[in-house]
Amino acid sequence: MAGAKPSSEMPRLVRSVAPALVEQVPTGNEWVHEIKFDGYRMQVRLDGDEVAMSSRAELDWMQRFPQIVRAFRELPANHLLMDGEVISATDKGGADFGQLQADLKNGRHDRLVYFAFDLMFLDGFDLTQASLIERKRVLKAFLDEASSERILYSEHFKDGSELFAKACQLGLEGIVSKRATSTYKPSRTNWQKVKCEQTDELVIVGYVPQGTTHIAALRLGKKNGKAFDYVGKVGTGFTSDTSHRLRKQLDALIVSQPSLTAPIRKPDTKWVKPLLTARVAFRGITGEGKLRHPSFKGLA
Repeated sequence: MAGAKPSSEMPRLVRSVAPALVEQVPTGNEWVHEIKFDGYRMQVRLDGDEVAMSSRAELDWMQRFPQIVRAFRELPANHLLMDGEVISATDKGGADFGQLQADLKNGRHDRLVYFAFDLMFLDGFDLTQASLIERKRVLKAFLDEASSERILYSEHFKDGSELFAKACQLGLEGIVSKRATSTYKPSRTNWQKVKCEQTDELVIVGYVPQGTTHIAALRLGKKNGKAFDYVGKVGTGFTSDTSHRLRKQLDALIVSQPSLTAPIRKPDTKWVKPLLTARVAFRGITGEGKLRHPSFKGLA
């Protein structure tokens, strides 16, 4: 395997390659494309029977994923370093970050799997200087032999535009595009990610003031019977002019209590009559039913 180097010492960790966020899927034969999993990215180090699962902040999360750790101990290898993502699998075959958070909180492990997308070290060979496509070839062959139900291979595709369209259609987070010839080292150009956006029209139930003329954020609700379920706040996407105009409109609608299905305490908030609707883009919904990374797009 070109680029693989014999090495008697396996590193504790390798600095993770972080994909740069871009607006469009890169094109050309030099790119391969993978689903962007909505979970927790983990490097996994197997050294004999010892397993470590490290987050990008280099925190060891081994105790949180006992079934995945057990699966790594059963792999046909003595030493390996792998990069991938822990997800909570949905009934439709996707990944749900809110469900993942709930599973960890409740101690539920049956839906948790590890999708491996890179291999940096395997039984005496340092693979970081080999090309991505060669690392993935070895990774796939290794996992095919292992036949693990908890450790799965992340497939790659040549047509990024088609994959991105399907990912967004299925409500997935997006895709990651990688240069097929790239080595495993930090770069802002070799790995790129494009995210799908979801949008919804949500009722403004309150706002957080900014000074006397602008708003810092909008409180949002989703209709449920005669009231609204609180779904969080949005504090980005406003221009100064938009913020000023919204403040004028909302100041005329102030009420003492919000029209919510359950009481919440937000001392920084002025509640309003639910007469204005906002168009909001977001990345998903948390396990508590709140918007993830929302952005204001305008009044509906």
